[in-house]
Amino acid sequence: MRQWEEEGKTNWEKNNQTRAANIARVKYFEDREVNIFKSKLERELDAATNEMHNGLAEFEKNLQKLGIEQNINMDDALKRMEEKKGIPPG
Repeated sequence: MRQWEEEGKTNWEKNNQTRAANIARVKYFEDREVNIFKSKLERELDAATNEMHNGLAEFEKNLQKLGIEQNINMDDALKRMEEKKGIPPG
């Protein structure tokens, strides 16, 4: 009986070690997958941010090429629009 108890305890310890190793392995791979996903999201966010900044700069350059003024208040814009009424664009 004593031998069975010792054998059972030994098996229980081995099983717990195996279980802990399996859990650690699964956790490692889950953490790895999460980190890969986070890195991908960060790269996409950086690319979108750069595109946004470059797009804004290009948009402002196009406004200047078209002769559209920036930072003008609404009253002045309406006044200029009225002044240009009837004048063909270009």
